[in-house]
Amino acid sequence: MNQMTKILFLCIFSLFILTGCVDGDLATQRGKNAGQGECIVVGVPVPLDFAKDNTKFLKGIELALEDINSEGINGKKISLEVVDDKGNFKTAVDVAQKFSQNTHMVAVIGHWFSDICIPISNIYEEAGMLTIVPTVSNPELTEKGYKYIIQSITNDKK
Repeated sequence: MNQMTKILFLCIFSLFILTGCVDGDLATQRGKNAGQGECIVVGVPVPLDFAKDNTKFLKGIELALEDINSEGINGKKISLEVVDDKGNFKTAVDVAQKFSQNTHMVAVIGHWFSDICIPISNIYEEAGMLTIVPTVSNPELTEKGYKYIIQSITNDKK
């Protein structure tokens, strides 16, 4: 993994540890839990049928995970919870609610499609859960001004 990717991941993980420094029930609890336990849990909601056809997404996450876990972060490994949201809005809402209520999960990488990700981003924002969106380029995602939603690719306006 190149140096830029390592720096990006370290910045991301620093951000979700800092979520414990804000007022808010879930964000505060999530921040406290991030420093405890044996591993750092990150949710990955993807439509598995589609992702299997486009394996670069999951493979990229796995490669980054291997690299980071070889040294760990403050002695902790990262654990992924990959869940099939089926590319379906209702299922994705259920997954987002489950993830956002899990105070041991500190971040999410996903969802895959803008018609799902944009409307449910408020679930993660209200829960104070860092959400990295690597596949949605629609500018609506960041126009809401959320502080926990990071669009990691250039949006369609740029």
